[in-house]
Amino acid sequence: MRNSKTRKLEGLGYELPLEYFASKPYPELLERIMDQSSRLKISEVGAAEVEALRGRVKKGKVDFQENEDVIISGVDGGSNGKSCEGIYVGVASALAYTSPLKVLKDESPTSDGSVVLIDAEDGEQQWLSLFERYLTVRVAANVAINRRPDWLLLDGGLILRPHYLRAIEGIEEVYDEGFPSYTSYEERLNSCLTEMVRLLELCRKLRIKILGVVKRPTSRLLAAKINSKHRDSVLLDRFLDVGEYVLLDAGENPVLRRYEEIAKKSVEIHVSYIKTSKSKGPIRVEFPAWVDPEEAMSLILADSDAITGVPIHIIRADSLVKIPKDTFKAVFSRLVWNNLHALEMLRPQRGEEFGPGV
Repeated sequence: MRNSKTRKLEGLGYELPLEYFASKPYPELLERIMDQSSRLKISEVGAAEVEALRGRVKKGKVDFQENEDVIISGVDGGSNGKSCEGIYVGVASALAYTSPLKVLKDESPTSDGSVVLIDAEDGEQQWLSLFERYLTVRVAANVAINRRPDWLLLDGGLILRPHYLRAIEGIEEVYDEGFPSYTSYEERLNSCLTEMVRLLELCRKLRIKILGVVKRPTSRLLAAKINSKHRDSVLLDRFLDVGEYVLLDAGENPVLRRYEEIAKKSVEIHVSYIKTSKSKGPIRVEFPAWVDPEEAMSLILADSDAITGVPIHIIRADSLVKIPKDTFKAVFSRLVWNNLHALEMLRPQRGEEFGPGV
């Protein structure tokens, strides 16, 4: 016979039925969301907007030209992280894949990576993203010096995203070969800006043509000029055919001002969009003033995948540099095992357990 204590615990509902744990929206909430999804209308790019572009931008055209002897390095970064009760744990990496245009084989890609512990009230993912960018620029400089490619293609723009300029309070502890170093966000930001300026100057001196490739552009440089609410890539998708490109003015940019403060001279970076695939919108390409636009667009077109529209060397670097969930889980599990004395710091914030769901 069950005692009164057992009956009391059962009465408090300690054994909850499955319906309490099933991931299922409340029926009335689900009905409301489904109803909205059937009624919402998204405005398309109008013919008038496309026509307005003709008076604002000039199209260029490059042909598909293969130079099998040209050497290309594609550089990409990757990261993954987890918010814990006492700290944010991240892993950041970068890799450069170097090969001729048509012989995609690199026996020893250049790479770097680190575990990052971030103690901040907010913005940890921005902090990790900034560190990933720092590693990417550092690996790009390494490959420029040691591999001397003809072209250096960075995944992401040469102009650091302005949102990185937002200040974040906290401390970052980076583990590099077992030696921790403590850095503030402002120090990390300045390091990244400085490394980018140095990379641009290094490539100029070594005559390496450097391009920043933004695979998923979201900027609206054209929108204000033609009074449109659409992104540049969406507008230009209706305006450009494969092989066609436009050059745009980067305009006033706070990041470029920071570059010039560091370099103590003018830093001129051009912006372009080129259509490289029938099935995808144009990609954004950034390059310094000393790189010939037509030569750059011709190289991008020759190296780009026909389906994704992204340069093959960046795709290859991306495939090798990613920190997938399972890899991060293994890193995190090892970190927990070696720090059982500080388990309260490493308990995941979002209810996961130290098991398959980590």
